[in-house]
Amino acid sequence: MKKGQNIITFLLVIGLLAIFLTIKVYKEYDKDYKAKRTISIKNQITYKAKRCFIESKCENNSTISDLYKNGYLKDNIISPKTGKYLNLDTKLQYDNGVVKVLWNEDEI
Repeated sequence: MKKGQNIITFLLVIGLLAIFLTIKVYKEYDKDYKAKRTISIKNQITYKAKRCFIESKCENNSTISDLYKNGYLKDNIISPKTGKYLNLDTKLQYDNGVVKVLWNEDEI
């Protein structure tokens, strides 16, 4: 009887360790994915905004909404941080060939 209890205890400990490790790996993967997705979104919007400014379809102090209106962005972009759509009123500035996106702190 004691040997059976040892096997059950051993399997229970292995199972708990497997669950713990799975959760830990998933959280790290999810955090890394969100960070990479955030960088990707920022680069995409910066690139599209720069094209808009170079092609003179956007003026200084335009917004993300202007990128949609001019056809540079087609799909609604969801922030990985909040899970909500990006604020269309986020300002875009173009100065000396550099695009600056004035993000809200909690937006992306």
